[in-house]
Amino acid sequence: MSLGGSGAMGLISKLPPIYMKAHLVGEGVAGVFSSLLRLLTIIISPSTSGAAFLYFGTGSALMIFTTIIFLFATKTKFFRYYTEGTKDEAKESLRNHKDIIDVLKIIWPLIILPLFGMLIPTTSIINLVVSQYNGTDNIWGDKYFVTICSYLVPALAGLFGRGLFNYLDIDLSVPLLYLFTITKDGLSGSLICLSNAKPRHNLTVIVNKDWEYALLTGAQAMSSGFFINLFMMKILRSVPPNRIELAMMITMFFLSLFSAITSPLGVLVVSLL
Repeated sequence: MSLGGSGAMGLISKLPPIYMKAHLVGEGVAGVFSSLLRLLTIIISPSTSGAAFLYFGTGSALMIFTTIIFLFATKTKFFRYYTEGTKDEAKESLRNHKDIIDVLKIIWPLIILPLFGMLIPTTSIINLVVSQYNGTDNIWGDKYFVTICSYLVPALAGLFGRGLFNYLDIDLSVPLLYLFTITKDGLSGSLICLSNAKPRHNLTVIVNKDWEYALLTGAQAMSSGFFINLFMMKILRSVPPNRIELAMMITMFFLSLFSAITSPLGVLVVSLL
């Protein structure tokens, strides 16, 4: 996935900036589609194995279909116009360590930004949150709560956040970006830690109503979706046009590295609940 994400960003960075915005919104659409598919499968199939088969079977078929579409797209004049003419320059830039260092000097304050969100592994906690009606033979609490409140609501809110950025198309200074990021991740991460995640041994539960939790995950996802687009477009605007591809590859490398380094924090945070 990391290699695929890096390759996709490297490819899209060759295109005009509007296509980067479209790609980022498309990532939000993918999240909504995945959540709706998950909801549909648990409605159609009463068993866990049947729902899993429908979910992953449909996902695999869609991946094959999009791969075929991509192969056809590579043959178009539009694709060749933006990619074939820059192959030599891309190879040259990757061989030149000085170019990598120069780009890194420009974007390093931006690269560190996503690390703040990874320090509080909210995904590990969200997977454990249960409904206020859990264990009461309530179909909402036992069957639909997780899919809707932990996946569908955040996916829709994240898509709205991405679309809102594309509409506003604002640019913030690096200090304001840090203020926005630390505030967003600190507040949302702390509140999610105080949600109704099970098992629980230490922290008290403050967000114990289903509607409160849905509002929290939606607000977090909307601000995160807005930030992701703002973050990526800020990097594009910070480097020369002939170094955008290199900047995207460096960014994706460090995002993957930060994700790997902070992944053990999920186990730690869950044990502290």
